[in-house]
Amino acid sequence: MPIRFRCAYCSQLMGISRRKAGTVVRCPKCAGEIIVPGGEEPEPPESPAEQQAGPQAFDDPNIGQVFEQSASVETPAVADFTPRQAPIAAMPPETAPPSLESPPPPKRAGLFIPMGMLVVSLGVIVLLLILMFVIGLIIGRATMIPPERKSAAASYPCRSFSGNVRNPQHSA
Repeated sequence: MPIRFRCAYCSQLMGISRRKAGTVVRCPKCAGEIIVPGGEEPEPPESPAEQQAGPQAFDDPNIGQVFEQSASVETPAVADFTPRQAPIAAMPPETAPPSLESPPPPKRAGLFIPMGMLVVSLGVIVLLLILMFVIGLIIGRATMIPPERKSAAASYPCRSFSGNVRNPQHSA
C-alpha cells in the first residue's frame, strides 16, 4: 500500500511506495524537493476499554463503566515547566552572530506589467491599427482620379521634352 502525503510547497496530493520512505523526491506539479514521510503503522489501542469499544459501543448498557475506566487511568501531572536557558554571555559586537533575517530578494531588472494591463494595451494597439487602415482607405478613395478622367488623361500624348532629346516629328 503506498504512502500518501501532500507537497509542502503546493499541497499536491502524492502517493509513493513504502520502500521510498525517507528519500527525497520531486513534486510533479511544482518540482519542489520533499522528503517522503516514514510509513506510519496504525497505533494499537492503548487501554483495554478502547479495545472493547466497537461500532456499537454507545449502544452497550455498560457504557458508564467504559468511561469510568478511561477516566481512572492515571495521567502524568504537568508540573510547572520552566525551560532551561543557557546563560547568555555578553559578546563583543565584532563576534556577534549574524542576524537570522534573510536579506530581501533582489529586484529583477526590466519592465513588468500585470497580465490584464498587457491584454488591454495590445487590444488598444490592434484597434488603432484597424482605425488607421480604415482612414487610409477613406483618404485613398477621396483623392483617387475617377475612371473617366483617368482614361481621358491617358489618351493625350505627352509633348514635353527634357534634356538634349530630338523629336523626329519636329525639325529644328
